[in-house]
Amino acid sequence: MAPSPCRRPWNPSATARLLAVVVAPQRSADSILQELRGRMDPLFLPRRIIRVPALPRNESGKLPRQRLLDLLAQSDACASGAA
Repeated sequence: MAPSPCRRPWNPSATARLLAVVVAPQRSADSILQELRGRMDPLFLPRRIIRVPALPRNESGKLPRQRLLDLLAQSDACASGAA
């Protein structure tokens, strides 16, 4: 399996940043963030909103970690930094 272009080596001193993977075809990332600002502490707001048509689920309905990582690697948010 080829390494994901978005995956960077784990760095224990790096600051972790939240992101949200959202299924909301009728909403923009800005409108989603605006809605979240009214509902949660700014400390917990995601830095990035990644909109997808559907979440990858396995047969039991769970979100497989590797499939989510692959989805993030393919997202526009990651593509801008990919080689």
